[in-house]
Amino acid sequence: MAFLIPFLSYFLSLIAIEQNRANHWIRIPPEFIARGLGDPYLYVKILLTILISVILFGIFSLITFFLYGLLAPPRYGPYDAPPVRYRGKPYKR
Repeated sequence: MAFLIPFLSYFLSLIAIEQNRANHWIRIPPEFIARGLGDPYLYVKILLTILISVILFGIFSLITFFLYGLLAPPRYGPYDAPPVRYRGKPYKR
């Protein structure tokens, strides 16, 4: 997942940029357009890739925690002793 999610989010950012060019959903500020580099949308791709990666990691983590809560074994098995409630020594003055 550590390798799959960044690649997936990079390709999703490319798709999102192309769809934004066609539909004009969000106006890209001129500060994010790199003039001297080969790709003018490099900063937008980096920012969008990081944002999508964080979102996908969060979604997959929530799915993992939910499935673990449903399918995990119980905390204590039939051969475990019940938990001991220890309160400590009484306080003396």
